[in-house]
Amino acid sequence: GIRTALNMALGISLSGSLRMPATQVAGAPPFWLEALLTASTLEALASASRLPGAPAPGDAYLVGLLANFGTLVIGHVFPQHYERICRLQEANRHLTHAHVDQHVLQLPREVIAAALLESWDLPQSVTEPIRFQLVPDYAGTSDMQLQFLRLARDLLAAEGLIDPPDRTLPVADPEALGVSDRGLATVMQRLQSSRD
Repeated sequence: GIRTALNMALGISLSGSLRMPATQVAGAPPFWLEALLTASTLEALASASRLPGAPAPGDAYLVGLLANFGTLVIGHVFPQHYERICRLQEANRHLTHAHVDQHVLQLPREVIAAALLESWDLPQSVTEPIRFQLVPDYAGTSDMQLQFLRLARDLLAAEGLIDPPDRTLPVADPEALGVSDRGLATVMQRLQSSRD
């Protein structure tokens, strides 16, 4: 609908404002492909949920679209640091990007992204899941949105479309999020059919 179109327009305008990093992690999905896959999967999960208070599909799409925004910011603002991060990630595939970010920048890219998004006055329901997506014991006001984001990432990783998530993070339970087995099957079918 209109909200999805607005979110896509935001993504397109961001791509024009920030240059894509010249360096990437070999074998990792391209930035915008991961962003669109995460956004679409998150939107489908929110639509499939029968849980009162589940995120609106448009809001879920925006969180998914911006979930890896820190990668773009670091690559644009700190290209030399980002190149070093990429090389370290390639040499240490067993480590998450957060560990490498912490080593190189002393903070994860999610914190940088959330701070920038907050300065643009995006709502807390968008910025908190992005900021805390790698915090295992987060229990704030955006916990449900964060659980949906983790579920989307787990599903995409299971399909081999994105790198596996940090295994120290709790695995999101589709049933606890109001997504039935049938709803999950529909999301997966949609993901498969739109994969190309």
